[in-house]
Amino acid sequence: MLFETLYFAGMRISELQARKWSDLDFNNGTLVINTNYDTRNRVITQSTKNGTNRIIHLNKNLLDELKKRQEKVSKFYEYNDDWYIFGSIKVVPEKTVENRKELYIKQWNEIHPDNPLPKIRVHDFRHSHVSLLINNTSKEDLDSYIIAERLGHSKEMVEKVYGHLFPERRKKYSIF
Repeated sequence: MLFETLYFAGMRISELQARKWSDLDFNNGTLVINTNYDTRNRVITQSTKNGTNRIIHLNKNLLDELKKRQEKVSKFYEYNDDWYIFGSIKVVPEKTVENRKELYIKQWNEIHPDNPLPKIRVHDFRHSHVSLLINNTSKEDLDSYIIAERLGHSKEMVEKVYGHLFPERRKKYSIF
């Protein structure tokens, strides 16, 4: 569930660590990203890594899975909406996330030696999210500004980092 959330929401790990149930609006299908977990100082900061707070829309399947998770967690003694989505009363440590990712990859590769998964970083879920957006959205409906807004980046940074994923636009604006 944690990795699905990283993939389908495009958050940084530090943003996911700081997410509380109160950040989720199931009625509107949105998630507020306005805090960050500072690993070095082990505190929640009152802004994101680059200071860009945002509200992102989540897809229905992810929302449904998160709702099921909340229903299970809400049965714990003293549960409240200030619990972290992943970690309950404490932030899930990045090392735990990293170890779990490595374990899943190892298990997959043992079961599927003919189709192994490559080593990836947790941050690669964020990059994969951008690829998902670009490859599954009408080219007329998606541009670098929308992606930048969703990721909390500038339009220029998105174009610099992900420009290679917009080949049709390159063709459209090339001079022969």
